Amino acid sequence: MRNLHFGPLRKSKGTIVGAFALHIQCPWRLEAKGKILTGFHDHYEPAIGDAKPNGSLQHQVLE
Repeated sequence: MRNLHFGPLRKSKGTIVGAFALHIQCPWRLEAKGKILTGFHDHYEPAIGDAKPNGSLQHQVLE
């Protein structure tokens, strides 16, 4: 499951969360200007270039 947080940030149980959260439990993708930025399969792809060790392509794009 992918959680995306929106709105003002706040601390909750030792982590930072947004005022609103979207919990996605199905195939998804983020697009901008007709180009796919990332999707649920990118979580299983290794990051490209000088990314964090053991990082996924999805985390790299979302950062």
